Amino acid sequence: MDDDIPKHRLDDTTGDPIVDGFLPSLRPLVEAASRAPECRLAPGFFREHVLVVERFARRLAPLFGADLAVVVPAAILHDIAALEDFSRVAEHHELGAVRAAGILRAHGLDEGRIGRIASCIRAHVRPVSPEGRPEEACLSHADALAQMANPSYWLDYARTTRGLAFPGGRDW
Repeated sequence: MDDDIPKHRLDDTTGDPIVDGFLPSLRPLVEAASRAPECRLAPGFFREHVLVVERFARRLAPLFGADLAVVVPAAILHDIAALEDFSRVAEHHELGAVRAAGILRAHGLDEGRIGRIASCIRAHVRPVSPEGRPEEACLSHADALAQMANPSYWLDYARTTRGLAFPGGRDW
């Protein structure tokens, strides 16, 4: 269905050789989760949301003084728990931080960086001030901007995934 839509081209570099070594494998992992039969999120979630969040995060990082080697993996993995178990979407930020930490450990990332990435994922569901927490703020803002940049997708999500009619979806 969406295979005939051109793939977004994103840079696979963050400036950190360790992160850059496994970064190309993160997108296919998340995309596969979004296409799994048990995934309840609307079709195209990976393309219409995850990649858009990554694009915004890459643009915001230098403005916030955020570390791309933290922000980019966090952007790619921020909704992994919602993709894998939508029944727990209300806590996907907490579950996603744990799941992302496991994925990043398997790639040999150091615990300090894993903690910073997990912190971004935990915080992405609420507004965060960039003062003292630039990576968390970057992901939080990128996630919000991605939702504002694509309202037709989110209205469809409200209808197909949440089962809301137009007034309920609009108000959601």
